[in-house]
Amino acid sequence: MADPDNKLKLKPPATIAGRATDAEFKKTNAAIGLVVAEGRLSFLDRKIFNVAVYHAQRLGKLGVDAPVQDATSAQYYWVLYSDLVKDASFGSKDTEYFMACIDNLQSIAVKARTETDWISERLLGPTRLHKEKGTAGRGGRVWLGFKFDPGVEQQVLNPMPYTRLSLYYQTMLRTGPGLALYEMARKYATSPSHLTIAERWEWWHDYLTGQAIGAEPLNIEYKYFKRNVLKPAIDEVNTVTNVIVELKEIKNGRRVESLQFTASMKDQAQLELSPEPVIDSDLIKALRDLGFNEIEAQNMCARESPDLLRKTIALIRARMSNRDQVQVDSPVAYFRKLLKERSAANMPQAPLPSAGPGPALIGGSTQGALESKENSVDPAAGRAMAKFEALPPLDRARTLERFAETLKGPLKKTYEAQGLGSPMIRGSLAGWLARGG
Repeated sequence: MADPDNKLKLKPPATIAGRATDAEFKKTNAAIGLVVAEGRLSFLDRKIFNVAVYHAQRLGKLGVDAPVQDATSAQYYWVLYSDLVKDASFGSKDTEYFMACIDNLQSIAVKARTETDWISERLLGPTRLHKEKGTAGRGGRVWLGFKFDPGVEQQVLNPMPYTRLSLYYQTMLRTGPGLALYEMARKYATSPSHLTIAERWEWWHDYLTGQAIGAEPLNIEYKYFKRNVLKPAIDEVNTVTNVIVELKEIKNGRRVESLQFTASMKDQAQLELSPEPVIDSDLIKALRDLGFNEIEAQNMCARESPDLLRKTIALIRARMSNRDQVQVDSPVAYFRKLLKERSAANMPQAPLPSAGPGPALIGGSTQGALESKENSVDPAAGRAMAKFEALPPLDRARTLERFAETLKGPLKKTYEAQGLGSPMIRGSLAGWLARGG
């Protein structure tokens, strides 16, 4: 209908990573219900696969926008590598790590709950990275070519029946379980019953965490799965997406045997952009060195402040390198404790110290990094420390008393045991002084 008075005012769509916030793609319902048969599906893997599906549906056919014309270029979907990274909200310039996730997608075998082409297929087929020749001293653009196995290809281009999923809400989500639950909830949110499938809680554990179904026995009780995985995923979906999810526990006596979810759509609200999660490959590797697995490390990097993670890693490495204190039995458990207490929040900002291979976590390189960071990393902290050391003895003592009152947890114990003999304490003091302490 015509609008001669121009009463209908259409706002341009908000964008995220250069895309409209209403950018959607179709995902076959069987694909949403798929489970991993071989390999392990991480948070970033899920996001990259969804972005690949989005671009394949946008392009419509192979060979479009091919950056080079040769014998095989017409066999791929072509996307600028920078667009793929932005749409997956990767945020890191580490191409090798990103491509390692692409390789992982090629190794993951999936199966669906019904007899469809997804059974016994790999999530992603062959890929190709192509760099254009640069001009005027500039490097050329990098393109990623990808394709799917035949069964997956059919489901990607002609998904029936399907669910519409939003790239925007995928960007808002910060964990693998949250993204997996969002997809499942979105699938059933518009169904007449609003009820998801009912499955044993162990099945939901593997589905949400991306672990291969039945690949290994679960050495975990339901109450811990509920606390550490289920509840955070439900809270995340309900907070940042357009779906509301509620948990239904199906019991046999007092024991929870199966789970089901109710799902419904929220009233449409104005979308508000949030900062994109940044996946830092160096940070992930450092967390893996402490004992976290790949999935846990990725989820933690997406969920927590990178600065706080770096500081906490530096704090636990300093603690582990101190031979005068009782050694840490479980670095992972101790790290979680320090993170929960925000013990490292007041430490000066520092680059991630290199841990070296394996047991070198407790080597001397960490100490050297901590000793130098007050001067080399933060010039203001170095200047503040120099002024402190030039103070008369009585003034230095009074300043240290005020500083000691701000310390808590492990930092307080380290100060009581070592005083300024601890590089970690000297770094904390330098930062505190620079902030006007």
